Amino acid sequence: MAAELKTAGNALFAAQNYGAAIEKYSAAIALDPQNAVLYSNRAASHHALAQYNDGLLDATQATEIDATYSKGWYRRGTCQDALGMYPESIESFQAAASTATTVAQKAQCRSAVDGVQAKIMEPSTMSSDVIQALARAHAIPLPMSTNRDVLYQALSTHPLFGTEPNLRLLLIPESQTASLSQHELPRGPDHSDLHDRIAALLGCPAATSILLHSEDQMAYAKRKPLGVGIGRLHTSYEAWLNPNAALELPLNTRACRLLRRPNIHGPVLLQKTTFIKSTGLAVGTSMDILSFERVEEAELLSDRFRDLRAEWIPLFERNT
Repeated sequence: MAAELKTAGNALFAAQNYGAAIEKYSAAIALDPQNAVLYSNRAASHHALAQYNDGLLDATQATEIDATYSKGWYRRGTCQDALGMYPESIESFQAAASTATTVAQKAQCRSAVDGVQAKIMEPSTMSSDVIQALARAHAIPLPMSTNRDVLYQALSTHPLFGTEPNLRLLLIPESQTASLSQHELPRGPDHSDLHDRIAALLGCPAATSILLHSEDQMAYAKRKPLGVGIGRLHTSYEAWLNPNAALELPLNTRACRLLRRPNIHGPVLLQKTTFIKSTGLAVGTSMDILSFERVEEAELLSDRFRDLRAEWIPLFERNT
């Protein structure tokens, strides 16, 4: 009986009578509730009616019943794409590709991934999270709204939209009594003298950087093949130092305490960067930078920063 209802639903779907198709698939599901194909077909009908949330629920159910059912993953991805859930959509299409059984199906999934990737930084489709990060980059005020179009209108009409964000740095001075201070360095088109200006702030001829935490690198360390996942935002903390400070300058005990790292000598500049993961490569580019975030001392003293350093140190700083 469930098979007959499915056949009737398929015929109605082909005739673009999606509401009636949903009724047939629903009746079939009542008789065979562990059939992933029925949920997937009903998801396709919901998608055709722009009922994307309902479609996502059904497609998710299909993949939970059968994680190897490629079409379920594909339809889950199409609903997520329609809802603006681009990182999740890419992951679903990748799962669809990994479980596809034909060359044509795999090619369709790869094409779907490419299509969603193109939307991540496209002005007409970028997510609210991306809009908010770009606004923070220039301290552009946004209205108190959850509407993506309202947020984008406020961002896109600001004169700083589309310009290079300044590099924001927190200076932890060598003096243990001097106040921490905020600095902003303009970034030119080629960033050619940026390292020189960072070194000048540190009072040395050259500067070197060390990574204190990276959400993307941690994801790779946890054996996630694409890091945090394409389309997802991620942050990193980076410290700029005088490479010869240990030979020339006293221990900066405050910096050691705040950054939870021993043997820091001389002044330190702290940089926090928000990126968007645009490709599956382990190393991003300057094009992936959305914002250089302002860091306050309270953030370095927070439980969250303590926990970030605690997970980073055993993996990346064993010999420091």
